[in-house]
Amino acid sequence: MNQAELIDILEQGYQVALKRAALEAFEGRYEAQELAAMVDQQETLAEALKLIQQ
Repeated sequence: MNQAELIDILEQGYQVALKRAALEAFEGRYEAQELAAMVDQQETLAEALKLIQQ
């Protein structure tokens, strides 16, 4: 896979993870959009890509 494909897959997975986290984290008190505001998506995706490429 090239880097663009990996980024696309990570972005899709990030959205799924936010939805699941909204259901599980803090007993479902936050919506996915609220959790998204608490986390820097670009930083998280960049770190994930870095770890995958190691």
